[in-house]
Amino acid sequence: MSSQYGAHLSYGAAVRPSVFEVLAQENLALGLRTALKYVAHFGAQNQPAKWGFLYKYADEIILALEFLMQYHHLKKYNASFAERFYGLAREGKVKLARCLLLLSLLPYLRSKLEQLYQDWKLQAAEHVRSRNERPRNFYIRIYPYLHFFFEGSYFALSLLYALGKSNYHSIPLFLSGTSLEYFNRERHQRRVSLLSAEKSSWYLTPLLITGRTLSRAADHATTVLMTGAFLLQFLEWWYQNSDLSPLHRGTVVPPSPTRRFGDKDDWLGLGDRSLPKGICPLCKEAVVNETVLATSGLAFCYSCILKHLLEHNSCPVTGYPTSVEALIQVYK
Repeated sequence: MSSQYGAHLSYGAAVRPSVFEVLAQENLALGLRTALKYVAHFGAQNQPAKWGFLYKYADEIILALEFLMQYHHLKKYNASFAERFYGLAREGKVKLARCLLLLSLLPYLRSKLEQLYQDWKLQAAEHVRSRNERPRNFYIRIYPYLHFFFEGSYFALSLLYALGKSNYHSIPLFLSGTSLEYFNRERHQRRVSLLSAEKSSWYLTPLLITGRTLSRAADHATTVLMTGAFLLQFLEWWYQNSDLSPLHRGTVVPPSPTRRFGDKDDWLGLGDRSLPKGICPLCKEAVVNETVLATSGLAFCYSCILKHLLEHNSCPVTGYPTSVEALIQVYK
C-alpha cells in the first residue's frame, strides 16, 4: 500500500510517471484479480451446487474478463485499466495483440505455474507416487530459480526506473516495447477523431453502431470497476491494522458428517449415523497422518484428502470449494 499512498505525491513533477505511480497501478491490477477470486470463493462457499464452478474455473473466468477489459482500454485509451485508473497511458501506438497477451495471459500462466509447483511439492513431500514423477521432481528443482529470476528482474527494472536509468519498470512493459506517460486528453481526442474518420464508410455503419453500443457498455462497466477498485483500496487500508477482515474470520465449522451431507448416494455408507471419531470420511478407516481441512474443520488421512483435492478442489463432505493450501497437518 505504500506505493499507493505515494502515487500522487509527485504528479506533474516530471515528464514521466513516478515510480510510486507505476508500482501502484501494478498493485491495483493484482488486487483486482485477488478480489475477483475472493468473490468467486465466497459465492461458491455459500452455494457450492450453484456457484461451485466459479471457484473451480476462477482463473479462466478472470482471464476472459480481463482480456475483454484490457482490449477495450488499450483500444480506446491506449492504456490498461490500471494505468487508466492512475491517469497513465502508453507512449505511441501500442501493439494490441502483444500487449493483450502480456497483460492478461502472462499473469494467468504465472498463477498456474505457481499452483502446479505447490501441488507437486506437497505430493513429493508425502512421497505420493505418480506417473509423472521425474518431470515433477525436475520442475520442483527448477521453479524456484525461475521465480527468483522473474522477481529479481522485476526488482532490478523497478530500481533502474526509479533512478532514471530505464524507461521500463517491469518485464511485461519491456517486452511490449512501450513506456508509460501521463494521459493526455487532447491527444486522446485527436486519436478518437482519427479513428472515427477512418471508419466513416457507409457499409461500416451497422458495425460502428454496434461498436459504439459495446463501447458505452464497457465504459459503464469501467465505472463500476473503478468504484470497486476504490472500495478495494479503502478496505485494504481499513483492515491492514485490524483483525476485522473477512479473510481473517475463517469458516464456520460444520456439524459432524452424517447422511444429510450425502443424500444423493449415501457415500458415507452410514445411513443416519454420525461418522465415528477418528475415522477418515474418505477411506472409512482409522485416520493415518491426521490432516484437518481448514475450509470445513474436518479431519482426514493426509494421502486421502490430498488425492481428493487434486482431483476435485472441494471438501468431500460439505462440498465447499477449497484447495491443498487449506490442509493443516496435526502433529501429536
